[in-house]
Amino acid sequence: MMGGVLEIKKEDELKKDVPIPSFIQNKPQEDWSEEEHKIFKEYEAKCKDLEEEREKYRKVSCVIKCFTKHFH
Repeated sequence: MMGGVLEIKKEDELKKDVPIPSFIQNKPQEDWSEEEHKIFKEYEAKCKDLEEEREKYRKVSCVIKCFTKHFH
């Protein structure tokens, strides 16, 4: 059981945003270390992946709604 929920739904996971690394808000980009640049690139990749997953989910949800609408 996670947070009082027996099953984690995909749609609930897709609502969550990727946590922003704290240094992004606290330091100018030119002061970032190599490690911070690496973390930022990983953060950008995670954001892009999440957005792609959200888009796929939207498309699938739309198809399911349209299918259900036509056959009920």
